[in-house]
Amino acid sequence: MKRNLLWLLPISAGAMFLVAAQHVYTEQRPLTRLSPPQIPTRTPYAHSIGATGIIEAASQNIAIGSAFSGIVLEVHVPVERVGAHVKAGDPLFRVDDRQLKAQLAMAQARAESARAQLTRLENQPRPEEIPPSEAKVQAAKANADRTLDEYQRARSLVDQHAVSEQEAVGKRLLNEVAVEQWHQAQREHSLLLAGAWKPDLNVARAALDQAQAEVAQIRTEIERAIVRAPIEG
Repeated sequence: MKRNLLWLLPISAGAMFLVAAQHVYTEQRPLTRLSPPQIPTRTPYAHSIGATGIIEAASQNIAIGSAFSGIVLEVHVPVERVGAHVKAGDPLFRVDDRQLKAQLAMAQARAESARAQLTRLENQPRPEEIPPSEAKVQAAKANADRTLDEYQRARSLVDQHAVSEQEAVGKRLLNEVAVEQWHQAQREHSLLLAGAWKPDLNVARAALDQAQAEVAQIRTEIERAIVRAPIEG
């Protein structure tokens, strides 16, 4: 048994030597040159220098980003202008703001409507409304004078038994109604000349302020859609 094991040791050593020799031969063979999986990127410039390194800003690294997400509709510094000098505040690119501009148009229309409503109240009464109101007062006064005259005539004829007491009472009631209509016309005319009620004016002014604030807010959002250069460079 021991004699058989002694034969196995040289055989194992020889096999291990062959494996090591095969590995050394394989590693020393020249590698096959492979084609790149895709064409390398080439510089668009006629004269350029290629190098490996880190590009650092002269002042500081500045992160540029939009205030809200969206599709970029316009780039003010495209690829062909790489290296162009920009001043602080110059636009770099604009995010999709079409919906905001549509909202701005609606807000401006509401502001114009609120402004027109306030102007209408501030200009009350209209000059064209005064003559008809005055004519209404005069007509009411004339009717009151006429019914008063009829009542007085009827009252004088009652003593002569030419007119009944009941008819005279009817004339008096008609005169009282006419007098009230005259007073009502006078009050309506005074209300017309007084113009718009102050609380109504305050409500109209508040509505206009609110509409203008909405316009300003949307304009701010549209401005935020434009990303500008924070510094000159």
